[in-house]
Amino acid sequence: MHGKCWETDVLSGSSMPHNMLCVASFAKALREEYGEENVVLIDNGDSFQGSMISQLPLLDSASGDSVEDLPMAVCLKEI
Repeated sequence: MHGKCWETDVLSGSSMPHNMLCVASFAKALREEYGEENVVLIDNGDSFQGSMISQLPLLDSASGDSVEDLPMAVCLKEI
């Protein structure tokens, strides 16, 4: 996902059709159809690299300059 939390790129304003919001919506629909206990969501990693929206907060957190939740972690938690 490389930092694609939302439908819109917050830096450029352009559309991002493949994003965590789409994953969340799809996972919710599957859970409603098949039951939460029958749906397993597996993250393949690498979601914190590749874009400014994910990389900068990660660097700030690692250096101690920020105590805010990381955007991609918030997305994964919500899903």
